[in-house]
Amino acid sequence: HRLAAGAAGAGQLVDVAAMRQPLHALIVDWTVLLPLLRRRVPLNQLGDQIGMDERTINRLARGEIKDPRFGQGVRLLDLAVDLLDAEEWRRVRQAAATLRGAG
Repeated sequence: HRLAAGAAGAGQLVDVAAMRQPLHALIVDWTVLLPLLRRRVPLNQLGDQIGMDERTINRLARGEIKDPRFGQGVRLLDLAVDLLDAEEWRRVRQAAATLRGAG
């Protein structure tokens, strides 16, 4: 397992391998992931980094938009890998499992 230092907290390690899933299983509940990211990155900076306006980010976070464009989703996930801690990733994985079960 590869570990990466998480920017979320000094000295915290995030198990990167545990975050990886087969592509067919990659389901993201953006209504869980985005609020976690918005706690760490101001909304205007988040929009600049992923190429999405603030209104669209908010709509995605509220579930009014189901999925971002592919490139935007990849950039969101890249930011999440860099910023979220292990507990936050547990919440993201748990929400994704719930979506898979409902689908």
